[in-house]
Amino acid sequence: MGSVPGILFLKNADVRMIKIFFGFIIILIGMEMLYREYHTKPVKQSKILLGLIGILSGLLCGLYGIGALLGAYVNRVTDDTHSFKANICIVFLIENTLRIFLYGLWGMVSLELVKTSIMLIPFMLLGLSLGIFSGRILPEKAVRKLVVVMLIISGAALVMKSI
Repeated sequence: MGSVPGILFLKNADVRMIKIFFGFIIILIGMEMLYREYHTKPVKQSKILLGLIGILSGLLCGLYGIGALLGAYVNRVTDDTHSFKANICIVFLIENTLRIFLYGLWGMVSLELVKTSIMLIPFMLLGLSLGIFSGRILPEKAVRKLVVVMLIISGAALVMKSI
């Protein structure tokens, strides 16, 4: 529901301010997730609040293409890492396929962007391979903490680059 309005907004808005805003949001989400990793008592979650967060995170992912909120939501509603990976992969596959189609339809994809994307595929595959490999040899808690720390660093990098 958020993809079409988000793409139109992105096409006409000050992208720098959006990046700064969402960089801070990503940092806050990462810090909250890190807090949950060290919080030992299980906290009962409100189904109504969780539903609202799910709807909001889905809309924001569609609007801005930033999946951190959606990842945080899916992390809360799945019981294990395998369920999380399966759910998040399907959501991102569908959302990104729609987004690429709509970007192309509205002329937001240039030849230079396609060339850059193709050049970055080997690095994406390397990162994917390293993630799969490290996920097999490192304890699950260590991987989760590492991912959260990387999320915080990426949010900070987004803010710093945009300022």
